[in-house]
Amino acid sequence: MLTKIIRTDFNRISDFIAKPLMGRTGVIKNISTSFPPKECNSICFCVHAEQNLDAPPKECLVITLPSLCDKLLQLGYSVLTSDFPKYHMALIANRLLLQPEEPRIHPSAIIGQDVRLGSNVSVGAHSYLDGEIDIGDDCNIGSNVCIRNNVKLGHKSTILNGTVIGENPYTYGFGPNHLSERFPATGGVEIKDNVEIGNNVVISRGVSNDTVIESHCRVNDLTHIGNSVVVGTRSLIMANCDISARVIIGEECWVGQSSVLIQAVRIGNKAQLGAGSIVTRNIPSGVVAFGTPAKPKSKRKFTSFT
Repeated sequence: MLTKIIRTDFNRISDFIAKPLMGRTGVIKNISTSFPPKECNSICFCVHAEQNLDAPPKECLVITLPSLCDKLLQLGYSVLTSDFPKYHMALIANRLLLQPEEPRIHPSAIIGQDVRLGSNVSVGAHSYLDGEIDIGDDCNIGSNVCIRNNVKLGHKSTILNGTVIGENPYTYGFGPNHLSERFPATGGVEIKDNVEIGNNVVISRGVSNDTVIESHCRVNDLTHIGNSVVVGTRSLIMANCDISARVIIGEECWVGQSSVLIQAVRIGNKAQLGAGSIVTRNIPSGVVAFGTPAKPKSKRKFTSFT
């Protein structure tokens, strides 16, 4: 949990992201989430400079696109250029400027005897971890999180509040007179390194094969991921998506908000699904698809996300 800003010299920031500092040096005391900054000694990022800007507050550093560098220097800003300004701004803030609290296990958390915790792990209030669970180093688990059965969580991953991981999937055998019986599950959940799972997400364990979230994925709030799903490296799943059993999502995909993926469909590498897509058939690699049912509409163009 982030607490306070560490005073940091412009030159240290320049060295950290290996970009030359242009303009005067100074010290960062504030983080501005918008451009132009309103306080002195601020850092911010800029991707769309206004035509007419007043002189900046004293000692402000801007992470910006190379095409905007000269204009911002003329206005009196100090500048670091990047093709990915928002990314580098976030990296600088999280790694240099924002001091985290010391990792701790909240006294109200319940940790089962078979749970293995790595070093520097935090577990929030009223969370419940029980089963063959292996938590990697430097992980942060929020409040009211439930992790059960067979779960592996890689290093430097984050699970936000209210999330449920590893419960039995919603799968039934149906019999006479409309009777049903929940089918047993023996699989687990494997979440690799540097993954972030949002608030109130549900990730079911596999019936037999594991549900797998590969490294550097981001899963936003209120999403459901069913049994034996595989989500490829660096893929992004937006809020309120429903991903049914045995779906395979490739690497570097973007699944738009409130999309629904029915059982066993495959999404190719680097595909993008528009918001509200209903995916009933396989989607090839490198396309933008949307609609009901979702169909490829164009090739996906890759630019920096700002």
